[in-house]
Amino acid sequence: MTLYSHYCNAVDRRDRRLLRSVYWPDARDDHGLFAGSRDQFVSWLFPYLRQTFSSIQHCVQYPVITFRQDRAFSLCGFHTAAILKTQEQGGVRLAYGRYLDALERRRGKWRISSRVVVYDLILRLPGAVDPLPTSRDVDSQLIRGVEELWLGVKISGLSDTSLWSQR
Repeated sequence: MTLYSHYCNAVDRRDRRLLRSVYWPDARDDHGLFAGSRDQFVSWLFPYLRQTFSSIQHCVQYPVITFRQDRAFSLCGFHTAAILKTQEQGGVRLAYGRYLDALERRRGKWRISSRVVVYDLILRLPGAVDPLPTSRDVDSQLIRGVEELWLGVKISGLSDTSLWSQR
């Protein structure tokens, strides 16, 4: 489940380094609007998000994972809520679907080697949305300070994936 949490956090916080870390370098991703390599996906995704949404939140649910030695197949449900950026688009877009992932363990680490996204439902709720600051707007120093207080450890950076193993 940690892999999926990292993926959601990376996309929602627009953290390229963390997003790259959930995929193997030779991984493939097919998101429907985009299909290609890990690096092509990361290069495509962040400009698309910046142009289309002012805020986005991913949530994952009930991953079902079948393991076979150093390989696994995972089906993981997701839902996404996103505030559309332009006045013409207006409102909120909700998406529900499943991540179909091939996972591989290499050198003791599990990462995505191939992903296909299946969308079950996409809804657009028109209308104005209050322009409240999003959590992405919160100063990263404040976030690090709260983490340090809760965990009692010095946090060097939010996208430093080696830190997640300390939790």
